[in-house]
Amino acid sequence: MDNTLTWLHLSDLHCCPRTDWDARHVLAALRDDFAQLADEHELRPDLIFFTGDAAFGELPGHPLADQLDEAARFFEELREHCGVARENVFLVPGNHDVDRSAIADDDTVWLDERRKAYDRAAVDEMLRQGHGDERWRRIMTRLDAYRAFLERAGYEHLLADPERLIYAQSRDVRGIRVGVAGLNSAWSCHGDDRGRLWMGGAWQVATLKDELDDADVRVALVHHPRAWLGEAEDPELEPLFERIFDFHLHGHEHQLWVRPLAGEGNVRIAAGACYDRSDRDNGYNLVRLDFENEKVEVWLRSYDRAAGAWQRREIAGKTDAQGIWHLDGGRCFSRLRTKADELTVPSSESLVDEIFHALSREPILMLLAQDGRVEPEVIASIRERARALCGAQSTFHVTPPGSPAATSEEYFARLGRQCRLAADVGGATGWEDALDRRLSEGERLFLLMSRFEKGSEEGRRQLGAVLRALSERYGQALMVVLVGGERLAALKYENEALSVLSSARRLDWPEATVDDVLVWQRREFPELALGRGDAEELCARCGGHPRWVRFCLEQRRRGVADERRALADCDEIWRIFTPYRSDTEARRRICRWLDEDDLGPAEPWIADELKRRLYWKSALRIVDRRLIWRSAVVREVGQRVLECDS
Repeated sequence: MDNTLTWLHLSDLHCCPRTDWDARHVLAALRDDFAQLADEHELRPDLIFFTGDAAFGELPGHPLADQLDEAARFFEELREHCGVARENVFLVPGNHDVDRSAIADDDTVWLDERRKAYDRAAVDEMLRQGHGDERWRRIMTRLDAYRAFLERAGYEHLLADPERLIYAQSRDVRGIRVGVAGLNSAWSCHGDDRGRLWMGGAWQVATLKDELDDADVRVALVHHPRAWLGEAEDPELEPLFERIFDFHLHGHEHQLWVRPLAGEGNVRIAAGACYDRSDRDNGYNLVRLDFENEKVEVWLRSYDRAAGAWQRREIAGKTDAQGIWHLDGGRCFSRLRTKADELTVPSSESLVDEIFHALSREPILMLLAQDGRVEPEVIASIRERARALCGAQSTFHVTPPGSPAATSEEYFARLGRQCRLAADVGGATGWEDALDRRLSEGERLFLLMSRFEKGSEEGRRQLGAVLRALSERYGQALMVVLVGGERLAALKYENEALSVLSSARRLDWPEATVDDVLVWQRREFPELALGRGDAEELCARCGGHPRWVRFCLEQRRRGVADERRALADCDEIWRIFTPYRSDTEARRRICRWLDEDDLGPAEPWIADELKRRLYWKSALRIVDRRLIWRSAVVREVGQRVLECDS
């Protein structure tokens, strides 16, 4: 799912030798749960967020440093299991990460006096001075072990401000810039903390916020929820969080919960504890932002001790049967729409024009894209054009359930909710009847559908039959655009039972142009200078692939000297070829093709399965109805990975 951003949110690990025998089972089951969610629902995290309490706390014979080293091993195994780079793992400290033996009584008294006097200015000034203030240096010794743990574990990106242990970092994920602020609410912890903590949160946020200005999605990580902070700063901090951040993630209270969007405020998500003994509530969540549908899914998970496994966490009236808390819209989506409006990508604008021209003649259309080619702004533009044509209440972006085990009732209940139908449709017939009533009254409907090719085969068959019947009955009054890739194309060319696809018009995502590259640079990398000649060279090097172009622009932003070499070492391109290293025949054929400039005609459905796989993985592209390699870099990587010269 290229038009999504997914993160894993964990908290309160509490690594402790005393409970290690119990924790091993819970955490092993956690890794199994990640694998199952990835296989069944394509929930693969791009980022990992941990909101504090990696350790249990200083114990006789069990130093805090040892507990944190155990946590480091857990995080390392976790990120490797999820396929997430270390630089995309973000942690903040919690109260259990504090060395209580380093707390000085006079510091606790001073902080309490400042709290009772509502003296924010003195606390903010101490934070501002950092290690220039003797009291601050002494207070922060309680987090020395945590700071050393970050250094040993290789989390240098979290040590941008080692004096205060706060940071602001941005990451580009498939064209979406994600800004993450790591805040320190643990520095004043001392014992009975509820309602007594100082954070200096307003100062921390004000210090970091400018570094997130260019972010499309802004996330704040902090351990404590607001109720644990003293009244002296809480009134000022809350409006800041709501104004600056789209998502506010925290832990500490061991409760899974979501505070939904309120106007232009943010979403607050509590993680639960990923380990607090197997006989207590253990929980975590995965969040998926769907930029096509402008929806947020929060997948709540909890541990079942009897089953020895993690399972969905259902909350009556809040989640669906899968334990998903659904949220519509959000400030980050409107921010992306505004950004797209400011600079329109030429090929994207032409594609939207072509889509609606085709729909004026044929009401069902398939929009096919190779891996990594779908641009969220195009999906947003299709929706906007459809709303202008049919009205906002008659334009729907729907995604059938991804689970192949979904029943017909579950399948169409989801579609019914997405089409804002008044009641539970009860299955394919009910969904068809509800749409039929609206069409028969003269309403024009527009359905933009993603993931049609995934999930339940029976649900897909029934949906195809309904769409075909309604299309034959009402013609252009029902317009349908199906967005997908190789699997959707296979349903059209290899599955005659889905007649709705056999009659659908096909459009392929256009290749990017030099003008597109210039727009991407001005919009997403404004600090770089890129002339037309540079853009032409970059477009040729990447073969116009949007994600690879952005990868190269990011290398320039970071000051990487050999950008071409960095692209040739990019994991994404290597993964195109690595599956064939152990397949002798496939390896031999690909090596032969890598020496050829022209790989033959580009049929609508490429007959040769191996060439077809390379095409859909973006290694090949079509020029003048011929298959060619996307770029010289792709050919070079293929020869290196497959060791074609050996």
